[in-house]
Amino acid sequence: MADITAMPIELTDRIPEEIYACIISAAAGDKTALQNLSLVCHAWGTSSRLILFSSICAYPPFMNYLAQSVEGGNRILPCIRKIRFLRSSRTCLATFERVAPQMSNLCALRFLSCSAHYIASVGRILDRDGRIRTLELLHPRSFRSFRQFQDILALYPGIQTLVLEQIKWGRSVTYEGGTVSARVPQIEGPEDGGTVPPLENLRAVTVVGDGTASILCWLADGADRIRTLVAPRLGLDACRQIVRFPHIEKLVVGFRRVRFEDIEGTMSAFRALRYLVISNEIDLRDSRPPSTPNTSSNNQFRALELPRQTHWFSLLLSSISSPLSHLTFPVITLDSEKQLELVDWDAINDLLCGSCMREVVIKVNIGDNPISSEHIESDIRQRLSEGLRKGTQLIVEVWKYSLETAKE
Repeated sequence: MADITAMPIELTDRIPEEIYACIISAAAGDKTALQNLSLVCHAWGTSSRLILFSSICAYPPFMNYLAQSVEGGNRILPCIRKIRFLRSSRTCLATFERVAPQMSNLCALRFLSCSAHYIASVGRILDRDGRIRTLELLHPRSFRSFRQFQDILALYPGIQTLVLEQIKWGRSVTYEGGTVSARVPQIEGPEDGGTVPPLENLRAVTVVGDGTASILCWLADGADRIRTLVAPRLGLDACRQIVRFPHIEKLVVGFRRVRFEDIEGTMSAFRALRYLVISNEIDLRDSRPPSTPNTSSNNQFRALELPRQTHWFSLLLSSISSPLSHLTFPVITLDSEKQLELVDWDAINDLLCGSCMREVVIKVNIGDNPISSEHIESDIRQRLSEGLRKGTQLIVEVWKYSLETAKE
């Protein structure tokens, strides 16, 4: 076997940077490969660092290295675009204050289980410069009041994408505003008793868990600017709030502990909706398919003949008034292929006929039951043959997920 000779530096210098970037991006998901590529030459090292250090976790030892090593800091700090803060560390906070000016490309922050004071301190270090475009607050420690929560968000005026999970605060009262009723926190200070206006640049919001209804009630004052809303676990009060966002183009929504009649007609509020994902589950296990198929042309009559598990979904579909381009259905869980007859496929076909869908995703969970995945997919495609247009892509995902497999 012939010896492999390294390419001379004068030749590697002639390779266009676009080729480096292409190779580096292809290996973006493999950290080990990126580390190896960074050792090839200076150009590859520069390109790979932009990916390797684009997102970091603020561990005290690593942050101390960035602060103490001039060479390491100069090479790494400008590459950082996102920092993940895990809990609250005073040492890490002090170090961040030292290195923040060199993070010229920092635009995203994630706080996991951090205190309100810690989140506010980072915002003050950045001096409201508007560079943060994405802010994630995941399971933060309880805020003293809703006003404190609002004031802390105001420290990040450039936010375009906001992710909130399990936001809690102190006392709360009931607020009545026209036809809207929601439990919103008691507003504290300033002297005029007013509230902080929603962030002006906000375009996408994800809100999960505690505080959802109150947060949506507040953000609705700036609803005309928000285009994406992800709210996968809506209770009754939150259901009444999402209709106040008529300009939403992408909606990921799920309903929990609500009566089916409370969500009837919900989708009619969205006039610009293009992308809809419904994250609920339709559990048809132990349900018996009808002895005779219902061929009524009336959607509401057909829906009333369906079991309670699918009744709500049919009424929800019938209220969609905007021309969707993407629709992901709730996961259909069943233990018999015949239970597919319990789904109102006629209502789905009606929706498909009246829109220009580009993509439809249907997920079926068959658990450990001896059901053919191929038969399920073929059956669904046949049931939707009337509504599917030539340019519509139907994606059928068949899962084999159960409590037993989850334990493995």
